Amino acid sequence: MVKLDAKAVAVLALCLAVTGLITGHALADRGNSNAQPADKMAVDGASLEIMTTQVSEGSASEAHTILSGEMRTSSVTDLIFQVTLECGLWTDVTTVGNDESRAVATVNVWVELDGEPVPVSGDDESTADVVFCHRDYHVLQHNWNDENATTERYLETRQANAFNWITLNVGNGVHEIEVKAQLQTHVDGSGTAQAAIGDRTLVVDPVKLAPNASL
Repeated sequence: MVKLDAKAVAVLALCLAVTGLITGHALADRGNSNAQPADKMAVDGASLEIMTTQVSEGSASEAHTILSGEMRTSSVTDLIFQVTLECGLWTDVTTVGNDESRAVATVNVWVELDGEPVPVSGDDESTADVVFCHRDYHVLQHNWNDENATTERYLETRQANAFNWITLNVGNGVHEIEVKAQLQTHVDGSGTAQAAIGDRTLVVDPVKLAPNASL
């Protein structure tokens, strides 16, 4: 696992304002055995979810569950999943003399309904995951007279993004819904690529689309 340096921790703590683990208001009543899931769902979170990977070509982190909750459908219906989140990326590359280094970081996010990923569309080749943030940081140095000349570069960004998933003909009953995220990296030379998820929300709305609707 890649360890965060002091600079990365300070920047992310300041930017993403860690407020402690919050799994979501929708789960607040789980301790009450009489509580029943509603027919709509809204979940938010503010804990800092840091994803790190091995610094190697084509590595990926484990899938992180960043939001979860339950909702009830009383009849067959269609669902719209609306996900928003803050995504922070930071890359650190080093070059020495005539050298080349590259660090790529990508955060993919997807929704699972009762343990099954919800595809983006109905196409046979459609995937469930969506790129919420991406960075390709490439440094090339050449024609340096001093072979020990060293350049170190550090880059951090933060942004908020959103995406909607739709699924059709969900049967009646209580359904478990999870939003998951995964960091994928590619590193050439000397570098690291990391990511973190900050404030985030999930809203699930039951809708009645046309009977012949398709995705």
